[in-house]
Amino acid sequence: MGQRKHGRARRKPKKDYGKLIALCAVALILVTAAVLLTVLPGLHTAGPTLIAGTPSPGIEPSQTASGGTSDSGITPSPTQKHETEILIQLMGDVLLHDTTTLRGGLQPDGTYDFNSYLDIISQSINGDLTIANIESPVDADGDGSGYSGYPRFNVPRAIVAALKNAGVKLALTANNHALDKGYTGLSNTIASIKAEGLDYYGTFTSQEEQDAYKIIDVKGIKIGLLAYTDSVNGLMSLIPEESQDYCINLIGLNSNNDLNRMKEDIKNIRGQGAEFVIVSLHWGREYKDEPTERQRTIAQALIDNGADVIMGNHSHCVQPVTKKEIEFEGKTKTVIVAYSMGNFLADQMSLEKPENMTQHSFILNINVKRAQDGSVELADATYTPTFTHRDSIGSGVYSYKVLPAGKYANAQSRPEIFASDEKWALCKQAWERTQRIVGDQIKAQEE
Repeated sequence: MGQRKHGRARRKPKKDYGKLIALCAVALILVTAAVLLTVLPGLHTAGPTLIAGTPSPGIEPSQTASGGTSDSGITPSPTQKHETEILIQLMGDVLLHDTTTLRGGLQPDGTYDFNSYLDIISQSINGDLTIANIESPVDADGDGSGYSGYPRFNVPRAIVAALKNAGVKLALTANNHALDKGYTGLSNTIASIKAEGLDYYGTFTSQEEQDAYKIIDVKGIKIGLLAYTDSVNGLMSLIPEESQDYCINLIGLNSNNDLNRMKEDIKNIRGQGAEFVIVSLHWGREYKDEPTERQRTIAQALIDNGADVIMGNHSHCVQPVTKKEIEFEGKTKTVIVAYSMGNFLADQMSLEKPENMTQHSFILNINVKRAQDGSVELADATYTPTFTHRDSIGSGVYSYKVLPAGKYANAQSRPEIFASDEKWALCKQAWERTQRIVGDQIKAQEE
């Protein structure tokens, strides 16, 4: 039916029965359509109805969870509520302990390349946020020279590039070797990490930087990160006096003042918007597969005051993981304490520690979700045992591979990467021992 034009009145037209019949037909079609839309509501929805945890085919959970625009280009109704879930992966020590680990990455042109060390384990690194502890200064001299192993480390920035290429997104720098090369080494380490495109936390070059809490937005979930070390190997004297208070968070495990400080930091970082708090602690005794009672006490105090995960390192071997439910601010929540995750990449095999413990580690897989009520909580946690495999390639030079221990230990026949059954047995040992030490509160994954 044509629009009525405004203007002066016109003579009333004669009846047109053809038009009347057409109008009736249109009316009938409209009525029929209305009935169908009432009976079949799915025909008039704006897009797929996305149920938390079960997205429509081709839509990733992270893309549908926030209620925003998905890859389909459809904006869900404001009344729809969906969960967001992210994966955070935490790793142990990256420690090129001896010069043998350096030589394995030396190229004919004098440069370094460590990508081959991590090419296999990279298939297991797929976190939205993945953190590794770099336990040594990086390019401490700032000129690509002076590399060294134990006891005062200095490694090429190529190790940072390899970690990034493997999927690591954040470098932890608070540990007992952070000051091995003094303040210049600390500053150049930070500069090297940033130059390779990684973020970092744990050491600082100004008071303002230390005061600014590290909060990272991961798909809308704000992750707060705190880091402390209980030792700098007595090297604080290498730091100018005016920088000693802020360059690193040094704590005394037996100091109640330091414990109160950590509690206050957790309170403050939550006050600044952190919804999930990970506390890194470089602490305890080396080459011991159990934490001290004081470590257990500190861990309990921190989770009671708002920490969600304790990320422990320093022992160079795996220690237990505890998972428990606690009451916090009137709600029940699940927390994780990983006392030590061992050496993710290191060569301490000459130390002849029991059961080759320094070759064993695990990746801690933390699933964090925002529930439909807006709260953020730990949804699940698993771990992936790893094994550092070393093979001689002649003239005192070795190749290294970090492997998902379960995948190789449980192969039906000896994988080609192992030159002998004896070498394969070391991987099986890592798989079995790590599960025994970590305990049964979280599940092990093969890869």
